[in-house]
Amino acid sequence: TNGFMADGSLPRGQRAELADYAGSGFDMGHVAPDGDMSFELQAEYESFLLTNMMPQLPGLNRGIWKLLETATGAWTFSRQHTLVVAAGNIYNLASSKKIGADQVVVPDYLWKLVIDRNTNEVLAFLFPQKEGLGNDLTQFQVSVADLEKYTGIVFAVPQGHNKAAK
Repeated sequence: TNGFMADGSLPRGQRAELADYAGSGFDMGHVAPDGDMSFELQAEYESFLLTNMMPQLPGLNRGIWKLLETATGAWTFSRQHTLVVAAGNIYNLASSKKIGADQVVVPDYLWKLVIDRNTNEVLAFLFPQKEGLGNDLTQFQVSVADLEKYTGIVFAVPQGHNKAAK
């Protein structure tokens, strides 16, 4: 739908606005991709709320991040069962760039975790907020242990998964 909009469930001044992105040099990059929300019109509509966006440099958003979104969809389709996907940002709040009047914080890193509970496979990725990262996803694959260290989140992975392995 490309109907990007502020999330009206948050008060003005505590939410991102379209104007924050205008002229900033950053794309409104989806955390949960629009294509993954096509199972229901309301979910797809809500995927364009700015609470589901993170400022991304255009080359990252339209490049390797998009490649990972597409690959995750292809993995799901080829396996014919649901994958668990989590994604988010890492900030260095003392030095992270901010955009717009609402001071939307630009993430320093973006991460994604893909879990196949049928096969117990786990893939973790960590991308710096940079242009020109190429298209080799393996360069940005990290261990779950490393992702936990960088995010401060303990991820529930299948029992027996070696969190230190890539």
